[in-house]
Amino acid sequence: MITNITLKNVASFGEHESGLKDLQLINFIYGANGVGKTTISNLLKNPNSDVFSDCSFEWKDGQSQDILVYNKSFRENNFGGDEIDGVFTLGQATKENLANIDDLRAKITTSEDDLLGFKKSIQTIRDKQETNKNQTRDLCWPMYKKHSRNFDQAFVGFKRKDPFFEKLILESKNIVDNTIEFTDLLERARLLFERKPEKEPLIEIPYLAIEALEIELNSLWQKIIVGKKDIGIGDLIGRLQMSDWVFQGVRFIQTEDATCPFCQNETITQDLRSQFDDYFDETFLRDTKELSSLQEDYSTFFDNIVISFEQVLNEQKSSSKSKLDIDTYTSKLDVLKANINSNKEKIAEKLKEPSRKIELTSNKQVIDEITKSLSIANENIQKNNELVDNYHSEYSRLISDVWKYIGSENKVILDNYLSRVDGFKTGINNLELKITKKQEDIRNLKDLLREDSENITSVQPSIDAINSTLKAFGFTSFKIVTSGQNENKYQIQRENGDLVRETLSEGEITFITFLYYYQLAIGGSTFDTVINDRILVIDDPISSLDSNILFVISTLIKELLREARIGGAIKQVIVLTHNVYFHKEVSYIDGNPRRDAHFWIIRKKEDTSSIQSFGMSNPISNSYELLWSELRNSDKLSRISIQNTMRRIIENYFKILGRYGDDKLIDSFHDFESKAICRSLLSWVNEGSHTVPDDLFIEDAEDIIERYRGVFKAIFEKTNHIEHYRMMMRSDEEDSLNERIIQTTG
Repeated sequence: MITNITLKNVASFGEHESGLKDLQLINFIYGANGVGKTTISNLLKNPNSDVFSDCSFEWKDGQSQDILVYNKSFRENNFGGDEIDGVFTLGQATKENLANIDDLRAKITTSEDDLLGFKKSIQTIRDKQETNKNQTRDLCWPMYKKHSRNFDQAFVGFKRKDPFFEKLILESKNIVDNTIEFTDLLERARLLFERKPEKEPLIEIPYLAIEALEIELNSLWQKIIVGKKDIGIGDLIGRLQMSDWVFQGVRFIQTEDATCPFCQNETITQDLRSQFDDYFDETFLRDTKELSSLQEDYSTFFDNIVISFEQVLNEQKSSSKSKLDIDTYTSKLDVLKANINSNKEKIAEKLKEPSRKIELTSNKQVIDEITKSLSIANENIQKNNELVDNYHSEYSRLISDVWKYIGSENKVILDNYLSRVDGFKTGINNLELKITKKQEDIRNLKDLLREDSENITSVQPSIDAINSTLKAFGFTSFKIVTSGQNENKYQIQRENGDLVRETLSEGEITFITFLYYYQLAIGGSTFDTVINDRILVIDDPISSLDSNILFVISTLIKELLREARIGGAIKQVIVLTHNVYFHKEVSYIDGNPRRDAHFWIIRKKEDTSSIQSFGMSNPISNSYELLWSELRNSDKLSRISIQNTMRRIIENYFKILGRYGDDKLIDSFHDFESKAICRSLLSWVNEGSHTVPDDLFIEDAEDIIERYRGVFKAIFEKTNHIEHYRMMMRSDEEDSLNERIIQTTG
């Protein structure tokens, strides 16, 4: 079945799309000659023609069927020569044959319905699959926005929702564990994404003499260095704990000078000198000398260490590619220098006061930490150099790890999605197996139907049916016969045996053409096509026929409609006509419009056609209703048409039905002025409908029309028929045509 027809840039259809939407089993399309009806039928006949490049039509559920079009081209194509293709129908069929064929067709229809149901179920699953995909995609998309700033190069080619999601699904299937660290990704991205890395030299870690750290642990710093106690003066010095004070003062005793550096009296005797020398013996002097040596070595070692570390710091500060943690390194170096200065002060105090115990701060830990910072920097440099050596592989691995990391962040969402996808695939696979099986069943049923039909199919029943109809309606001067050269071809022959050729009248040709089409509609041009489903498109079949033949054609079309309704081979009927009477005859049953059909009207304004749908409401009413319909849409009519319409309504309703004459209508108004207005209206409508007024002596048409519309309504009010006026002036869809759609009926 065809569901939609779109027309654009062809014939009278312009650049804006127009068409028929939601076509049903039975469709009636009304339109005057030249508005585009044949354009529609030609489109359905030859959709691939270049003329219809901007036009199209759609099949229900994508299932195409044969289209059999009756229009002017059909007659020209089939009746342009001496022979006509035969029409195969079920001829010598018994009731049992026909019943079996009907049963097979019913089974085929049921199987095709089942097949369509399976396909719809697959589409439903695919719709759910698409919804599932879109919802999951939208849940994952924020991950792109979250990480695009840090890992933009990993997303090249995947910066839109769908590619990003598809890549994420692909990578998520390769996730084995979730051991990738975000900080590691950031560092690698900094090295690989910001710019292509270059090799860098390792930092030379300064040599650290082990002796430097041993100095800080020397036991001498804890030793109390004093003179000999068994000397006479030693007991006093020891008791007074003045060893350091005496040691410093003795250095000020001048040679051969008896003046005491402490009291400044002549108390320095040779004996006292000897006691001082004995008190500060060789051991004391050796220890103090060692202290001085240790002080010198400590300053030398640690000053060199600080200089080396500071040199490294300055070099790294000047490098834009430094891998050293400058802040941490500087902080540790400051601690080292502070410790060294503190230890130097303590050593100086020990030299000044050898008897004092001191404890130097060990710098081993802080030096180890400084050295570790340098080692870490070298490790990073080594990694950088390895990246340079393996840049392309490391670059690819980084991109893969970024996707895996994002996949692991969305693992629960993606696992649920993939689980549902597996369920959808299973459902689709099961349905596809059913479809394959059902398609095989349909092929087998059609083969059986073809076998059953082949032996009872011939062209003779069509010949007999056409000739019988011709005779019944007085067409006795010619008949259809089989061709002498080909029994599956027809010829039109006179009673004397001569071929008719071009001697038939227009009406005769039209009539026999439609009879031939009717046989094609219920049969086929070959015995194989007799059983095919088909769509009938009938375009103006009665343009040259009298009223009797119109009735016959209408009856035949109604029979085709009946076949369509009972579910036979006819799957859809589209009827196009310009004739109001034919439209009414074919679209009414027992005087009532069909309610299982859809209706359209094609109009043409300023050389451009448009189509209006009326759904199940038949817009073609009886003549009196159409007069009111024209009046309701008078903005589209000329003044003369309005005058004629008003006159015919008044004559039909008041004069024929109500036996009102002009005088009686005028007398229904009570005052003189109202009577004068009514009289002027009657004069106006009679003059306008029977004569051609001179425009030079007519005032503005719009003012006149509005004035007399009011008088027209007043006539119904004064005669107590206002309810009839209100009823007929309704604007419901069934009666509103929006333009004059009938031919003049006299």
